[in-house]
Amino acid sequence: MVWMTEMAQNNPAEANLRRFAEQIDDEPLRSPFLEWVGGFPERMSRFVVARDSGGSRPILFATSRHRLYRVAPRAGTGGKPTGEAAVSKAVAGADDTKPGARPCAVGSVAKTDVAAVGNVSGCPQGRMRVALANGEAWQLENIVAGRVHDFAQDIRPRAITAAGYDSTVRGEFPQLLDPDHAEEIDALRRWMQDGRLSHYEYDDANPAYPKAGK
Repeated sequence: MVWMTEMAQNNPAEANLRRFAEQIDDEPLRSPFLEWVGGFPERMSRFVVARDSGGSRPILFATSRHRLYRVAPRAGTGGKPTGEAAVSKAVAGADDTKPGARPCAVGSVAKTDVAAVGNVSGCPQGRMRVALANGEAWQLENIVAGRVHDFAQDIRPRAITAAGYDSTVRGEFPQLLDPDHAEEIDALRRWMQDGRLSHYEYDDANPAYPKAGK
């Protein structure tokens, strides 16, 4: 089983499909998006599935390290999106040309373009409002699968704090006072807290830690 874990870690498609199945445990809700998730070239982080206003078709919201995606299945193979399945052309980064994306209409925005996240409630009948920097908003209604609060935490904007550590923290490696690295250290800390990095990987990547041999 170890080799399967290592294969999934080295293969974004395997890792994405495994994480998708872990977070969305309803197979009928996953099936319209398997081709898109399996063909996505980067590692995905979080998934939630909402239903359209008619309650008939699911809409997937997903995140990667830097972007937020809205994925809606098309009315038919090769057809144009209609109604709630259509993603607004005004959404920055809309792109239906990504690998495996043809059966779905896909819109995306950078996480840095998310101005605020509010009105969050969990499943069943979860909801969330994502306000964008350009004044638009994505209103997620009737979220039926996924960890809504974890998803909100992944895309919620955070203020960068100064990395003001010293060597007096008992039990920790000596850390340098270096605010130039604050943004990178904060990003690493969030990834460790979210479980995407181990403590060892955090230590290795932290630019404020003195490295042996340097």
